[in-house]
Amino acid sequence: MMSHGSPTQHGPQMSALQYVSGFVGILVGAAVGCGVVTLLFRWGFYGVMLVGLCTGWGSSLFSQSSSKLLGIACVLVALPATIGISWYCSPFVVDDSLVFYLQHLHQLKPIQLVMIGLGTLMAYYVGKGRG
Repeated sequence: MMSHGSPTQHGPQMSALQYVSGFVGILVGAAVGCGVVTLLFRWGFYGVMLVGLCTGWGSSLFSQSSSKLLGIACVLVALPATIGISWYCSPFVVDDSLVFYLQHLHQLKPIQLVMIGLGTLMAYYVGKGRG
């Protein structure tokens, strides 16, 4: 009789090193994503969802494993990073402070909100890895 929580049933357990590597990958991926988005914005493109995608790729690449916990960590990093880079690239004209931006986040164009949401979803799905 097989127990429900056995490692063989759900795949091998991740080591502490894989988790640490995954978390480092999350931070590296978010930084790379913010850099790419800033560069693209200077060329006239708005691609904030790339922050989430790069965050997830970093986690997946560095950990070389599958983990819902890493996927959740990707979301927790990607969402504020995506909102932050969105503000950095295109603050409101009336007041360019981050506090004002956060207070009026709901006034962004629908496509901007969709891209922030899609980037966050991609962070989870790519960041949790295959499995």
